[in-house]
Amino acid sequence: MNNDYCDCLGADVGIEGPSFFRTTDVLCGRKEHRCSGCRGAIPVGQPSVTAVGAWDGELNTFRYHRTCFDIMRAAAAFYGTGYYMECDIKRCVEGWYNDARSQSGGEQLRLAIERYAYEGGSA
Repeated sequence: MNNDYCDCLGADVGIEGPSFFRTTDVLCGRKEHRCSGCRGAIPVGQPSVTAVGAWDGELNTFRYHRTCFDIMRAAAAFYGTGYYMECDIKRCVEGWYNDARSQSGGEQLRLAIERYAYEGGSA
């Protein structure tokens, strides 16, 4: 299945998967960060998720609101890439939602997007 909305899931544009990829829950941030998913602010004290990966020997770090992370993880699983990168999910979320509703196996992605919308588009 193709993700026709952007290259944030990597495999659709021929980007090799990372040689290393790991995520960590951050319970209470010590400084403000910018979400790698929605590009919104992650205020001091708000929980978030850090994802770290190595592509072609170069280490990259991403920080996400919890709801944005849930969407990226579900989209990677739904489209079969297994990993995700920085993305403006506001650009992709409508197409992903329509795909998740119309094709089998999209329940996790659909629920993550609905939670994101319910919470006002960010965590």
